[in-house]
Amino acid sequence: MTCAELKELAGAYALGALDADERAAVEQHLTETGHDGCREALAEAARVADALATALPPEAPAPATWAAIQREIGVGARRPSGRPRRFVARALPWALLAAAALWLFWLNDRRDAEQRARAQVIARAQDLTRELDDARLQAQTAAGARAECERELAQVSVQLELRTQAVAMLEHPGTRVVGFARQGKASAGATAIVNLREGRAMVVAHGVAPPPGKDYELWILRGDQKIAAGLLRGTGAGQVIAAIDPALLAGGVDGLAVTLEPQGGGTQPRGELVLVASLS
Repeated sequence: MTCAELKELAGAYALGALDADERAAVEQHLTETGHDGCREALAEAARVADALATALPPEAPAPATWAAIQREIGVGARRPSGRPRRFVARALPWALLAAAALWLFWLNDRRDAEQRARAQVIARAQDLTRELDDARLQAQTAAGARAECERELAQVSVQLELRTQAVAMLEHPGTRVVGFARQGKASAGATAIVNLREGRAMVVAHGVAPPPGKDYELWILRGDQKIAAGLLRGTGAGQVIAAIDPALLAGGVDGLAVTLEPQGGGTQPRGELVLVASLS
């Protein structure tokens, strides 16, 4: 076995996907001297295999999300609990003066009772208006929480599918595993999984949690060309798996790069160079 053959089998070896004869050939080659990057290729493949196993940490939605939904389901308004008092005056067969005084007293008391009842109705209407506004706000909050949950679940589903594809690529003998070199004080890291014969390439990145107003953008390097290949938006601790559009690989690839760009990225790099990998 040559060093070049071992490098092609490095990904499958790291995943334990080789048959007994291939594995024995790899291990026999490692006992020989004068290697050309064999042990480094195996170490990089093993690191990527470990990263794939933990690329999507289990993260349950925030407790506030479910609490908001429960509040929406349980929204209700209290029933009015009081009734205006009614006062009934009874005329007594007294003298005319006493009857007139009693009538005036009853009339004033009734007017006061009506005013109190009217004030109670207005206060209750205001209470019901506030409760209705609270119910609407809770419903909006719950709707927003549901939308956020659906977005997170969709993102996790996509990442799971990409991880499956990355594992399948590693098992293929023609796949190369190439690490990105950090530039400057960059804290992000990434590894490329490349099979140019099949026109496929993926990037496994970590630490790509950009500051506000920024995005990490992936580029294909071809001669002097820098071709935009998509944004790297991580989940959890800034971890993400991204597949490169095969159409972008058709003209050949000399290398890959990651820059920190204004939010949304662009068609040409304008920001700081963070990571670079040579595929030549």
